[in-house]
Amino acid sequence: MDYQEDTIEIGMIGDILLHSPLYKYDSFITSFEPIQEELELVDILLANQESIPAGVKFGLSGYPDFSSPSHIIGDFKKSWCRYNFNGK
Repeated sequence: MDYQEDTIEIGMIGDILLHSPLYKYDSFITSFEPIQEELELVDILLANQESIPAGVKFGLSGYPDFSSPSHIIGDFKKSWCRYNFNGK
């Protein structure tokens, strides 16, 4: 059996922690645009979404509670996220 070695490149972005007024943004896509090209260079990109994306239903807040708008997850997917590990 022949053996072929492959290489994958793994990157990480974070901490994504939304303080006021950032959690009031209608979209976060423009926040990632300056680094979009770098985000797409790696095979696997992990993000440390440090604030809970609980949304307005639970109240948006910065320090010390950090509750982000839920649309940040959709913006991740639109901007650079190619894998979704929660099955949705």
